[in-house]
Amino acid sequence: MDDGSRSPTTRVPLMVRIGEPEPQRLADAVERLCGEGYLLETARSFEEAERVRLVLTLRAEPHEPVELEGEVLRRVPGEDGARRGVMVWIPPDRESDRARLLRLVERVREGGVRATRTCRVLVVEDNALVRRLYAQAMERVAAAAHPVEVLTEFVENGGDAYDRLRQRPMIDLVLADLYMPVVDGFELLRRMHAEAGLKATPVVVLTAGGAEAAERAHQLGAETVMQKPVRIATIAETVGRLLQLPQA
Repeated sequence: MDDGSRSPTTRVPLMVRIGEPEPQRLADAVERLCGEGYLLETARSFEEAERVRLVLTLRAEPHEPVELEGEVLRRVPGEDGARRGVMVWIPPDRESDRARLLRLVERVREGGVRATRTCRVLVVEDNALVRRLYAQAMERVAAAAHPVEVLTEFVENGGDAYDRLRQRPMIDLVLADLYMPVVDGFELLRRMHAEAGLKATPVVVLTAGGAEAAERAHQLGAETVMQKPVRIATIAETVGRLLQLPQA
């Protein structure tokens, strides 16, 4: 079983272009992307099971391109053996991307309500099963936050998190474990606290450590420390409150 830790290998994304955003046409495309697969014609070469970057675009405003992570199901040959394209889908371990597509369909059906703002949350966790738990929590946040758009990104250690935090678009909130390989959560907090542009970014720490670890995290600048195991509803409520989002 795939643990969801693989990253897309494509630097230039594949484009999934939908014409006029008629609800049923978009819904059919999303159903194929989340089910049997969606055929993209391309002369580029891909391997089966290769992770790829996808960008779904709608011709009409106000819908902005949606960036996704997909997977190649199989190559599709053309006539006389010529390369025609690939069948791609959004694999089950990309719950957050599947949820974004479903929300897009709902927005189109509602007449294209533009997001009033976008919030980006960075989840820093090396355990694949725990990442999926946090993904479910963030799906709940995003579903309740409309018309605010909530986007979630995932990394597996504090070093990758620090690199992402120094890039644009800016991250609005960090959910981080403390005990991780390469660079742990304590060091990530120290680096963020030492950098003026990151010091104000709220960090929610989720840890199985005891009171001493929680106190150290607070001293290093953590906004909130939550002891594992944590309920999905509690994570969602905390993120929504810190980002000042609408909540169900």
